[in-house]
Amino acid sequence: MVSLKFDSDTLQRIQLFKQVTRIDCKDCFEFNDYVIFITMPRTAGLAIGKAGENVKRLRTNLGKTVKIIDEAETPEDLIMNFLYPMQPLFVKIESRAITSPDGTERRAAIANIKFANAGERRALLGNNLANLKLLKFVVKRYFPDIEDIMVLQ
Repeated sequence: MVSLKFDSDTLQRIQLFKQVTRIDCKDCFEFNDYVIFITMPRTAGLAIGKAGENVKRLRTNLGKTVKIIDEAETPEDLIMNFLYPMQPLFVKIESRAITSPDGTERRAAIANIKFANAGERRALLGNNLANLKLLKFVVKRYFPDIEDIMVLQ
């Protein structure tokens, strides 16, 4: 796991999260109009609350969209946790050769996601790719060696 440092605003958000959800928060950060909270494994559902009531309360208090995700040991699990309740057919990490503009070649880790139905794929890719950009940001924070995420057809 990555070493994280929190400023006073982040610590206040973490404290608010704990007050509202009664769940410990491992990490909290912002991306665009989102505040993302990372919880211990298998506690995100409890943190979200019945019918999303805790998320609604946090959204009202913070004035931003809130996303709660379970912590994960692997990039595949983190992607699956981010996508939940969507159920992709698979999430696989593969190494690809990438040629840079100067002609040198190197290996890069790419995450591939394949969905069973077009509706879930559209949910990730819609809204000007906002959800995909958020997913890339979250994955890069914990697994900096993952260079890109591809959504397969």
